Amino acid sequence: MIRLRDYETGPELEKDSYDAAEKDLQERLYILFNECANRGLSCLTILEGWAASGKGDALKTMTVRLDPRKFIVYTEGRGNSGYPFMYPYWQSLPYYGKAQFLIGSWYSRAVDRHVKGKDSKQVFSENLESISNFERTICADNYTIFKFFLNISRDTQKSRMKRAKKQGLSWIVARGDAKQNDRYAEYMEHYERILDKTDAGVSPWNIIAAENKYYTYFTIMNTMVKSLEARLGVDSAAVMGQMKRTEEFA
Repeated sequence: MIRLRDYETGPELEKDSYDAAEKDLQERLYILFNECANRGLSCLTILEGWAASGKGDALKTMTVRLDPRKFIVYTEGRGNSGYPFMYPYWQSLPYYGKAQFLIGSWYSRAVDRHVKGKDSKQVFSENLESISNFERTICADNYTIFKFFLNISRDTQKSRMKRAKKQGLSWIVARGDAKQNDRYAEYMEHYERILDKTDAGVSPWNIIAAENKYYTYFTIMNTMVKSLEARLGVDSAAVMGQMKRTEEFA
């Protein structure tokens, strides 16, 4: 059983150490995502977790070096109650070879709807089953899924929200985020359930203690680099070295 309290604190990574690794990781992601595009492999990267856990900043860090023609960002909308739960995500699937980054996803939508009383326990369970079926289906096709859950404590979340408001950045905290902090224990119970239920071999969860942003960014990018290298059979560090040598020679 996954317990999010086990992921409230994690390793500290100093800014200098992160800065020394950041550009290389971004360049290696560029190389690997281009190779995915060449092979028609689509990557879906899900950034889930608590409000104020740093999902937006993580997205910017991951994508700053990528070719903007080869990826899209999807933020979950309200959806349409007249369609099946997964309908918006079927519609948004990228073409083969194109990447998609999701800030929030079918997971946060399922939890929000259940906590707010829009869906019963039975419907919540059915939605989780639909999610599992959807992920198995596309992973059997030419898609790969990265799932990251950025975890922070209730106190950290509350502190970050207060700091954003004090700095005049209250717009970065979406409507309803404060209510999530008020009902933190309830949300955590349901998050733990979805993490347990959908931690599948084809699309496992990467739970990150997101107190330290440098550790968070490094872990996300390094995890993706290692996984894509294994799937593609590409040594991105070697390719990057060759590119640098070519540039120096030119």
